[in-house]
Amino acid sequence: MARSSHRYDNHMNFKKIFEAVEKAGFTKEDIVGKSRKQPLALVRQVAIWLARDGRTYEQLGKDFKRNHSACVHACKSIDSKLSYGDVQLDELMKRMGL
Repeated sequence: MARSSHRYDNHMNFKKIFEAVEKAGFTKEDIVGKSRKQPLALVRQVAIWLARDGRTYEQLGKDFKRNHSACVHACKSIDSKLSYGDVQLDELMKRMGL
């Protein structure tokens, strides 16, 4: 899978990711929880996308309490939204300090 070369691309550790999640108004427990409501689901996808570098989808799944296919979907979804300049995602990224 080709990786995006977007301005938001950077390798982040989990501490920085969860700090960004908190800026968006969510907790680590929210991110690894079961809720699929928006905007939490989008924040979770961004967190998974940020954590992807250097990790397999299986590792991401364990870290975020998801299966690997949910992590594949999250990464593809964020890459797609970045490619066409999704306004909602861009606003969320700004709120997260990214």
